[in-house]
Amino acid sequence: MKIFYASCRYNPFDRDAGSGVDFNLYESFQKIGCELKTIGPFADHPGFYERIYRKVHRLFSRKRTAKFSEAYLHDCAQKVDQEAEEYQPDAIFTHNLIPLVYSRSSIPVIYKTDAILYNMHEQWPTYSKLEFHRMLRWEEKALKRSMLVITASNWAKQALVEHYRIPEPRILVLPIPSSLPAEVVPVALSEKNLSRDELHLLAVAKDFHLKGIDIAVETTRQLRAAGVNAMLRVVGQDGKNEDGIEFMGLYKKADPEQLKTYVSHYQWAHLLIHPARYEAAGIVCGEAASFGVPTITNAAGGLATTVKDGVSGVVLPRGSGPEQYVEVVEQFLASPEQYQRLRISTRKRFEDELNWDAAGKKIIEKFTLLSGHRSS
Repeated sequence: MKIFYASCRYNPFDRDAGSGVDFNLYESFQKIGCELKTIGPFADHPGFYERIYRKVHRLFSRKRTAKFSEAYLHDCAQKVDQEAEEYQPDAIFTHNLIPLVYSRSSIPVIYKTDAILYNMHEQWPTYSKLEFHRMLRWEEKALKRSMLVITASNWAKQALVEHYRIPEPRILVLPIPSSLPAEVVPVALSEKNLSRDELHLLAVAKDFHLKGIDIAVETTRQLRAAGVNAMLRVVGQDGKNEDGIEFMGLYKKADPEQLKTYVSHYQWAHLLIHPARYEAAGIVCGEAASFGVPTITNAAGGLATTVKDGVSGVVLPRGSGPEQYVEVVEQFLASPEQYQRLRISTRKRFEDELNWDAAGKKIIEKFTLLSGHRSS
């Protein structure tokens, strides 16, 4: 199968770009045996009038303007259409709407989107009303142009069906897999027992408030106040350390030594605590699953798809506070056997679903079914 990989925003050869999604999908398509040609990434150079408009917008609104400029969307669509017509692939694949908004090509499109704008704006409104509606029109055009729409959650699928009127057969829900390379993932689970004398909690996030690091910190404080020797490591950002809480900073996975240190935190952890206030998918939950580390999270965004409640972790109601996270941890401390069973099922879910090899195969199978193309 010939795939024209339109990676307009993130470099598919850079493991750290865009959480590694393009990197891992490109590698997965290669393993399947697809013939691949890439284009991009391209830089966004807004025109004179767009730059003026953005300056004026900032004077009247504290909300963000659209992610991309009109000139960028037109330019990328033209470049992708032109090279795709010359290459004549079975499908154009893109992980972003950028090349689709103004596309005129008739070549089938596989479009992967982690977040749906309607959902994102409803839960975390960062764009002004005008800019939201402008981006909404872009997204509608991109979806209309696509034969297959891949999304990371049932939450997003519901919006695609109800608000964008995308037929269900054209949608593939693909829980976001781990971004870690196979060589750092353990072949089997190591022995790991948790107790009140030693409890290792891990939080992995770049945004303190959006990802609920304050909730993770307060959960740890409450556990320690209750006599549990809970220790929290916060990976992805710097902060002020205190008893039982340590900020580890940011790591680059493309650097072998930094990657080794990064995964050592998953090896150390008993539980990943991910109390995000908004999350399209939550790639760190898949990473934790590869080490058999269950996630305690809440039903914000697409997290209830990435973490299967009772299988690869515990999904609390959206907006749960530290007390609810403490209660779940206390239940595991009171029932070590339950924790061990969850470790095993968490790792199995990684092996069955939360890896990019499985994801790539599902994408090709679904596209083959929709298009009638025979994959080689």
